[in-house]
Amino acid sequence: PTHNFFTYVDWQLQPAFTVTASVKFESGRTSTSDGLYGTDNFIRADLKIGLKPFSQKGLRLEMGVNNLFDENYAYDEGFPEAGRQWYSNMNYTY
Repeated sequence: PTHNFFTYVDWQLQPAFTVTASVKFESGRTSTSDGLYGTDNFIRADLKIGLKPFSQKGLRLEMGVNNLFDENYAYDEGFPEAGRQWYSNMNYTY
């Protein structure tokens, strides 16, 4: 890409509760070997919420959404990326 920007913010609202937001911007990506075709500029936003229950020290629960605003974007011409995706995770560290 000609321009590429990524940033994120991680808020710890309480010792067991976090919110993470990220934004990615790309422009001018050439997607063919001859350089004649490219993809459109895009901005993608993601949001994640994490919780560590007090009773389980190694347990962490997360839920979030990728591509929050359901932006249409592609890294390669003709191969669009997924739309809005919801997910949940459970991690245990021992």
